[in-house]
Amino acid sequence: MSPPSPLPVSPHVSPPSPSPPPPIPMPQFPTTATTVAAINKKFADGAAAAQPERCGVFVSQFDIMHDASSPWLPCAPRPGAAWCWWLSDRLSGSVINAHAPHLYSASLGGMIISASAVRLRCAFSADGGTQGEDRACPIAGVPPSEQLGGVWWDGDDCVPGCSVKGGRPQWCHGLGDYSGCAWEPRSLELMLQQQAKGGLKEQYNEVVFDPAPITAGLPTSIEAFFFQPGSSWQDRERVRNAWQAFKRRYRGATTPLLQYDPAQGSRDSHDAFSQFG
Repeated sequence: MSPPSPLPVSPHVSPPSPSPPPPIPMPQFPTTATTVAAINKKFADGAAAAQPERCGVFVSQFDIMHDASSPWLPCAPRPGAAWCWWLSDRLSGSVINAHAPHLYSASLGGMIISASAVRLRCAFSADGGTQGEDRACPIAGVPPSEQLGGVWWDGDDCVPGCSVKGGRPQWCHGLGDYSGCAWEPRSLELMLQQQAKGGLKEQYNEVVFDPAPITAGLPTSIEAFFFQPGSSWQDRERVRNAWQAFKRRYRGATTPLLQYDPAQGSRDSHDAFSQFG
């Protein structure tokens, strides 16, 4: 009897390669023309209302509250990283529309913040003095010995940019309150009504943003960058550099560079914002 034939050797079969991870979805950016048209419509239609999306255009001008290298961000919350570290828990700005077109600086440029990323801490119908050291609140992660203001706060009532020396904010309760009180976020409509009264009509308002939803929503939380006809050469370059750095950081973003001219926006059939880039 002949020996049995050896069993055939199965060829080595490699395990299937793992499927590649799905690509990270990129945000759907609107066209530049669509963005500019929407901004101008918000400016033209904005009015005193409780809903941020109906009030107008929310802006923040580039000043000491912004990161020097990436101005669309607040200061870094680390002592020693920048002198303004204690301002890292807020961004100040204004809400503007055809009835309330004024900004606190006629030279500084800045950024337009999407209403979907607006979460207010408080609002003032005029300048709120939100950059003062007495407006500081404890910064998370910073040792007590390094906190600005020492031990003047007590409890968890401090609202960045809205409280004074760490206490509960002095909230406004009626349109006749002009004693430096702050309006609660839910009272945005009343703040704009107060601004429209009497001597405040030609002044700018001040709103205090929580920066967290702005930074979390990048890049679409920033709708545009802007400068003004009265912007100095240095201010124009600062905005242009910020816009270019933003476009390099967020490839594919259609975020435009605009000029804001409220005089244009007050004329019939003219837009307050025009495209420059």
